[in-house]
Amino acid sequence: MSTRSERKRRAARRVFPGFPVERPPFDSPQDVYDYLNGVGEYKAPAGRIVCLLCGKTYRKLGTHLLRIHGVEVDEYRERYGLPWTVGVASPDCRERYSKATRKRMEEGWEPGCDADEWAERVAASSHRPRAPYREHMACGPLPEPVRISDDVWDEFLRRVASGRTPGEVLKDADMPVYSCLYSKRKSDSGFAARYDKTVDDLPFSVQARGEMLGDRFKEAARALRDQGKLYREIADELGVTTMTVFRHLDDRQPTSVNTKSEH
Repeated sequence: MSTRSERKRRAARRVFPGFPVERPPFDSPQDVYDYLNGVGEYKAPAGRIVCLLCGKTYRKLGTHLLRIHGVEVDEYRERYGLPWTVGVASPDCRERYSKATRKRMEEGWEPGCDADEWAERVAASSHRPRAPYREHMACGPLPEPVRISDDVWDEFLRRVASGRTPGEVLKDADMPVYSCLYSKRKSDSGFAARYDKTVDDLPFSVQARGEMLGDRFKEAARALRDQGKLYREIADELGVTTMTVFRHLDDRQPTSVNTKSEH
């Protein structure tokens, strides 16, 4: 009889029909753009990207490629003609990494050496070959992005505020795809602020469903923990699972009450 771990390993290595994709499937820059944003032929649920080797979807492919397929990310890029400078991850993951990097730089992060030494390191490093993606640039510039009216975005935010996650709303037939939302948030700071506030005001149970819990949740959970409540009591009061509370609380500040409750 197979164990649970063995069944999980087999499931992780399952390959869906039509995969792996044997040849570079992208004939234009637009095809590459669509794939990296989870739309087009290899459409993925909001916040995910399709692995072309097995057909499963993930928030980011780096660990999956190496652990399941034994393939480095750069090998994957070269095989399918993807640009070197774009992370093989969903748009929201790339945005989160970009924000984290900018924050580190604003806080004074430095590469650990002066500018001259850094330039020498870059010059001495081996340069990757030109990405096959670039060979298709002769096809012409990317088409003009779809223009979506403000009324549509207002309706999107209204539906989110009603108690649905952005991913759930984007599945509605009359709503834009995730890549349009990603572009709108990057290009319109006013909309981005309204979006962030709408998401932040959602009940914790909805935020947990969309994996969007943030500082407000941590503060509420910590306040309840400081009152001596157990993790399961905090979870019941905030409308989430006990494991969600455990993952988001700061483990550097445990209390004896909670420690006993979890064992």
